[in-house]
Amino acid sequence: MTSDASLDYQRLLREAEVRTRVAEERTRVAEQRTRQLEEKLRQAKERERPTNFDESVLHNRDLTCSPETENPSPTPSSAPLPSSSPSGSSAANKDVSTGSRAAGQEDQGCDAWPDSSDAGQSKLAGKRGFSNASGSSQPTRPRDRPPAPEGHQPPRHDARFCSQLCILGLRNNLPLDSYCPNIELHRRHPKQSHHSISADELLQKLKEQLDDDLDANCTPFADCGSHAVPFKLTLAAYGYTLVGKGTTSSLWGEVSEEIQTYRILQKSQGGAVPVFLGPIDLGGIYFVTGAGEIRHMLIMSYGGVAFPQGQYNDLKHEFRRSRKEIKDCGVIHNDLSFSHMLWDKHTGRVVIIDFHGAKLDGLRIQAPGVFKRRTSSYQPLLRRAKRIRA
Repeated sequence: MTSDASLDYQRLLREAEVRTRVAEERTRVAEQRTRQLEEKLRQAKERERPTNFDESVLHNRDLTCSPETENPSPTPSSAPLPSSSPSGSSAANKDVSTGSRAAGQEDQGCDAWPDSSDAGQSKLAGKRGFSNASGSSQPTRPRDRPPAPEGHQPPRHDARFCSQLCILGLRNNLPLDSYCPNIELHRRHPKQSHHSISADELLQKLKEQLDDDLDANCTPFADCGSHAVPFKLTLAAYGYTLVGKGTTSSLWGEVSEEIQTYRILQKSQGGAVPVFLGPIDLGGIYFVTGAGEIRHMLIMSYGGVAFPQGQYNDLKHEFRRSRKEIKDCGVIHNDLSFSHMLWDKHTGRVVIIDFHGAKLDGLRIQAPGVFKRRTSSYQPLLRRAKRIRA
């Protein structure tokens, strides 16, 4: 009996030691978490401090449009590529470094990407500027088949972009936009008035389509910038054509900061900013010469054409309106050059894009919550669009 009691005592002692170590580890983790929260709180307080940045007087590479002069002076910008640009049927057939300039894209092309790991593959993909992408589910392999032969042309991707009101209606479970060029593709029967799928379902189906075949209905349509490449994406089964802002894993941490910003700007989506649906992590890799291996995308509506600089005096009211709208939401863009503004003729709005360098004004921000139906912002856009279309 004495021996059994001794064994029980030793067992209990070991268990107590284990529990003590577990408690010590939990304490250590809690202390580490506390330090992280304190650091985040410190950073949040710093963001709430008044900033010297005045968006009414843009710095030398922006519009330099002060209330006194009202004379924009566009200068070459090294800003990141916009998330929405106009499409061209031959865009994917031009070399990234020499392709024609699209809405808001950089002059410097893809040479700006410091993390580009395309040294050994640029010769393979340089004929078109954009490579045939691998559909491999193993992201460590850029390709799982030989490169396309010289002279090979990718399948034509002539689909027109869906309207902003169409994608806004999709996200908020509102009626189809009768002026969307793809409305008949969205319908399952002639009298259908609402979308057949939700925004979440669209993202899931789009990811499945891209994971199955990155070559089909996935086309870069403008020069790449310092952080991202704009892709024209079409969900073939339902006819939705949107923009995918594609980037590499090394830049994803910075580009993905836009996710939170778009949530904060939710009530401005479809007007002052594009409609944001969410992120997608690609199962394979789309290799872009000069940019590298595209593995992640932000999915959003097409914002419009390049801002017509020659018409700034006619559109400056709309520019100020969009700028004020995002600022009232608590977002300071910090880089409002012409290259970060588009013009949507269907809604008559200046659309501001590329927010990964934006700052947040904590005193103005309201809790964004989850995406939900917001008819209050949709109806004014719809009425304005109807007047313009009429």
